[in-house]
Amino acid sequence: AYTWINRNCKHSMIGRGLGRLFVVLLMGTRIGIQAEWISTHLNVIDDDISRLKDDNNGDFDYATLKETYPILIPCRRFQPSTTLLTMIWDILLNKSCSDLLIVKGLKPSALGQFIS
Repeated sequence: AYTWINRNCKHSMIGRGLGRLFVVLLMGTRIGIQAEWISTHLNVIDDDISRLKDDNNGDFDYATLKETYPILIPCRRFQPSTTLLTMIWDILLNKSCSDLLIVKGLKPSALGQFIS
């Protein structure tokens, strides 16, 4: 996250588009981002999450992570809405960003929901 936020999002049209979308989604909220480099030795949980393998059906067994790291038990999965996925895919595939005024007007519930 540190490298992407501070450097990589500025080097391509796709990166800038994703960065603009991210900023607009954060506008008007009290949510921010503070990214800093974390050594591999301190980043064990994140590394395990990023290396989780699927079961050949595209599903991941998050239960094993929760057993290994009880601190993750209260965490829930986020299911993005088709609206949010469409905005991201437009940036990735077409290198075009949705109208940011429309994005800014979206309610959080239009972006997806948390599932267990």
